[in-house]
Amino acid sequence: MNCGQLKEMINHILIAVDGSGASLHAARYGLSLAAQSGARVTLLSVLPPAEVLSIGPLQAYVPLNRPPSEGEVRRIKALFEEISTEHTGVQVEHAVELGHPAETICDWGAKHDVDLIVVGARGLGTARRLLLGSVSQQVVQNAACPVLIWRPPPPVEPKVA
Repeated sequence: MNCGQLKEMINHILIAVDGSGASLHAARYGLSLAAQSGARVTLLSVLPPAEVLSIGPLQAYVPLNRPPSEGEVRRIKALFEEISTEHTGVQVEHAVELGHPAETICDWGAKHDVDLIVVGARGLGTARRLLLGSVSQQVVQNAACPVLIWRPPPPVEPKVA
């Protein structure tokens, strides 16, 4: 595939960023792909909503987590600005949503005519991946468009003489 074909196929790239090293590397890779294809990019971060557990007959509840703070949202927006400035020729939009990550990423992509979703591989161990699944795996299974999972290369071990 040459750059001309790439430009015809990919007009809008959604890059999911959770702040992890893998997602930051995936974001940089996605932005460089956008620079080559002329695509616009949306950087999306999904924050967990506040959840409560209802207990007892009196409808009491226990908070399971707290809603995202304004400080968390500001940090994400600052991170988006930092990443965006590394690729000045790319049109970049920012979005912060509340929800469950995989579901929100897929829904956002479908609603906004995304041609490609880029996510980072988290590297869960085999047992955790079997029990929990990974966000990237869930996105691959449910997205309405192609998904690129950026996996970091394995560390290079120094040669012993």
